[in-house]
Amino acid sequence: MNRATQGVYPPASTVKPYVAVSALSAGVITRNTSLFDPGWWQLPGSEKRYRDWKKWGHGHLNITKSLEESADTFFYQVAYDMGIDRLSEWMGKFGYGHYTGIDLAEERSGNMPTREWKQKRFKKTVVSGRYDSGGHRPGLLDGNADSDE
Repeated sequence: MNRATQGVYPPASTVKPYVAVSALSAGVITRNTSLFDPGWWQLPGSEKRYRDWKKWGHGHLNITKSLEESADTFFYQVAYDMGIDRLSEWMGKFGYGHYTGIDLAEERSGNMPTREWKQKRFKKTVVSGRYDSGGHRPGLLDGNADSDE
């Protein structure tokens, strides 16, 4: 397998500018939206805390500062507020989950999780219709699905 053209990897922090543009365009946030980052984000209704790379947190953040400092927790919350359906649609507009269109015979398209994909993959129904990991690894965690395991 050619990992450069066939490997499918989570986008990590490279997805943050796209989440920002999507959320701004969809009216989920404004350039003045401010969130406080204590160094972690907790999925509503869950005990699990998702840590930021900066363990002590970034403090008060707006969209500009969150991009400058690559603040994970800001984007966890913004992607959660976007919801799985809206974020999936917006990310598709940026090419996530699609082929690049360049001449690579062995290229893989990757995956942009949708509500249907998540239900099929994890055999769970998405209850909140929201991403649970903020765009770093969208849909790979299952904290927002029902718990009938």
